[in-house]
Amino acid sequence: MKVFISYAREDIETARKLYHDLKQAGIMPWMDKEDLLIGENWKIAIRQAINESSYFLALLSSNSLSKKGYVQKELKMAIDILGEMPLSEIFLLPIRLDDCNPLDEKLQDINWGNLFPSYEDGLKQILRVLTHKNEPAPLVSDSEKDKKPVIQDEQLMPPEPEKKIAPVADIPEKQTPVSKNENKRGITAGDAEKSVLVSGDGNVINIIHQYEPDHKKTEHDEVVELDEPVTEDSRQSPKEAEKPAPLFSDTQSKQKKQFQRSKIIAAVFVVSLLLIAVFKYGNSPKFVKPDLPLRNTPITVSSEEVQNKFKVDKNLRPLEYVKNDFKDNGDTITDHATGLMWQKSGSPNYMNYENAKAYIEELNSRKFAGYSDWRLPTVDELKSLLTSEKMNGDLCIDPLFDKTQRYCWTSDTLASGGAWFVYFFYGNVNWDNLYNVGYARAVRSGQ
Repeated sequence: MKVFISYAREDIETARKLYHDLKQAGIMPWMDKEDLLIGENWKIAIRQAINESSYFLALLSSNSLSKKGYVQKELKMAIDILGEMPLSEIFLLPIRLDDCNPLDEKLQDINWGNLFPSYEDGLKQILRVLTHKNEPAPLVSDSEKDKKPVIQDEQLMPPEPEKKIAPVADIPEKQTPVSKNENKRGITAGDAEKSVLVSGDGNVINIIHQYEPDHKKTEHDEVVELDEPVTEDSRQSPKEAEKPAPLFSDTQSKQKKQFQRSKIIAAVFVVSLLLIAVFKYGNSPKFVKPDLPLRNTPITVSSEEVQNKFKVDKNLRPLEYVKNDFKDNGDTITDHATGLMWQKSGSPNYMNYENAKAYIEELNSRKFAGYSDWRLPTVDELKSLLTSEKMNGDLCIDPLFDKTQRYCWTSDTLASGGAWFVYFFYGNVNWDNLYNVGYARAVRSGQ
């Protein structure tokens, strides 16, 4: 399922953030700055991407609504596609990034989504739509489903033609007995498989699979030709006829083949388990002893250099994880592996960036846990708490910590405006606008 993201250039950071969040949720987003290839005709590629997309996300802001450019054409293309769809179908999702007011009449009839003041809540609403699975349309109408299949009466079925054995008298005189070495096979008292002996009065005497010594051929016995022609494969040489009977019966042969098939299936199953084990444990997360001290001075990082600066992969997850050594002090937790002391919980409510810094100042003013040097952590410090798997409910953090703080602000800022935070739900690093909200978890150096 492809999801097209339309945005103004001034809102590119929010668009990129949404792009990566959707990708982490298993959605396949499309964004020109991420998916256009070098040398590709961008107008054709954008038009094709919109036509192939299941949903169109229109990121609306004061920037996009007051700007002339291709972003307006993208929106018109999406509205045209929406006009060809049933009224009950969802395709165009208007998402506001600020308190703007779209004046387009066609957008007035569509329920808007908001990525402000809470980006997190807005993302949940978007994912609710994108992950919604519509019931497949029935192949037949309900009235047709209620109809019972008509079973034809056996008496009305045309009878199968009765198989008759022609009397010997009807056999032309020209059909003389033939030997086994000729093109057709005749029946004699010495013939073997698939031979039918017919007496002079036209009655079947026996179906002979091997020579029947008890029956003596009389002068009235005739030879009836079989309809099956003798081919090179079916003709037996005298040596083949003298071959001994097979060592295994048909039943034994089937059992032997079934046993061999079971052995193959078991071998494939074992190999599959080995491959799964290699994949799982061969790609297990790397735990390291961190280089101390961790960076505690805030820096400004752009989205283009985030992987190199913060040592994260393309999904903004840590390349390496810290093997923590926690000690629970009550209101605080000490990590002997990094030499940092953490606030066990953090802010009880989410808040914007300025209020998060004010929260830290309030902790210092009242000397929380006996210290007055608390601060917002850097990305390097805060991501040292991330675990490779969800350990605290649905969060990638040790169960010693409070799980209210699902995503926390850091002191590192974004080059184009905004600040970086650590998302414990996804287990990665990301950024947000300063007016959006997150939680604060204080840290201090020293044990």
